[in-house]
Amino acid sequence: VNNSFFILKSNGDLYEVDSKGEFVVYSLFKMGFEFEGLTISPNGKSLLLACKKHEKKKRDDHLWVFEFDLKSKQLLKDPFLKLSKDKIIKSFRPSGIAFHPNGNLFIISGVSNTIMELNQNFEIVNQTKLPEFKYPQVEGICFDLNGGLYLSSEKDYLENGKLYFLKQL
Repeated sequence: VNNSFFILKSNGDLYEVDSKGEFVVYSLFKMGFEFEGLTISPNGKSLLLACKKHEKKKRDDHLWVFEFDLKSKQLLKDPFLKLSKDKIIKSFRPSGIAFHPNGNLFIISGVSNTIMELNQNFEIVNQTKLPEFKYPQVEGICFDLNGGLYLSSEKDYLENGKLYFLKQL
């Protein structure tokens, strides 16, 4: 974003790194949260942070996506997305988040090996369980401008991580 890279640490610390390698750390959350997904909003004005685990157990019954405003460099008070887990697979824990060129939002879960698609009104369009033998523990997701889907898996004891490409989704 504007010649800077943003890196999200699992504790919610957001690093902004410039082309010289200098960085600023934004400590956005207190202890107890866990994050694994980061993407830029379609309008390019904010970053979205997918929360894998909420600090308060009673709030962990929702899927949370928080928003970091790139102009003010502040976390917005209201979440970008708060979706009841009653509507999704119970073991769904976000590990990646990305927008498709058509504007739909995709969130993946390495824990449940599931990919979920939400339309532009953030209604669930599809939830698909990925076959674990073919796509073991997907942790990363992104799209190219033509709608090609890239998924990455985590390294395990026997194999290196893998990058998968599906021509169009």
